[in-house]
Amino acid sequence: MKLGLSEQTHEKRIAVFGGSFNPFHNGHLAVVRCLARRFDEVWVMPCNQHALGKKLAPAERRYAMCKLGIQGVKNARVSRLEIKRGGVSYTIDTLRELGRKYPHTRFYWAISEKSLGSFDNWRESETLKKHFNFLVVCRGKCNTPFGETLICDSPRISSSLVRERIARGESIKGLVSEHIEDYMLKHRLYSYSPQ
Repeated sequence: MKLGLSEQTHEKRIAVFGGSFNPFHNGHLAVVRCLARRFDEVWVMPCNQHALGKKLAPAERRYAMCKLGIQGVKNARVSRLEIKRGGVSYTIDTLRELGRKYPHTRFYWAISEKSLGSFDNWRESETLKKHFNFLVVCRGKCNTPFGETLICDSPRISSSLVRERIARGESIKGLVSEHIEDYMLKHRLYSYSPQ
């Protein structure tokens, strides 16, 4: 099956890129751009609370950073769906809600190759594999046990690296956009202080 729009259907195809985005960085942006080239729309969806209980910056701060991060990507937007729902964010709940709200849209949930290792621990993982569309985003060739593969040449950046560099007072130039860096400084996120 080819990614993106089929010539035989008018069904809108939307890639959903969910995550904690704690913070949103240039690696995330590269994935959004890859998805945007293949789908009608890309919805970046920050979780409200992490399913594994990881401590995160406030949801509205992460939402704002996602908005700043995708500026300039025409068919990308940031969704508040999980934030509005409140509580812990589970992918199965989100996909079911999307299906109810948008019955004539085909959603593809984008995950990283790294996420495959813990996928069986996700809530109702077998149901997710059988009944929903997944994209596994890889930097190169990878074997995926389910879903479709999307090769994306994204930089090797992680949110934890950004937070660690901030905590050590090191530069994060090139890891996040200047808009996000300014936002983190303004709101003292991750104990950010000027270099």
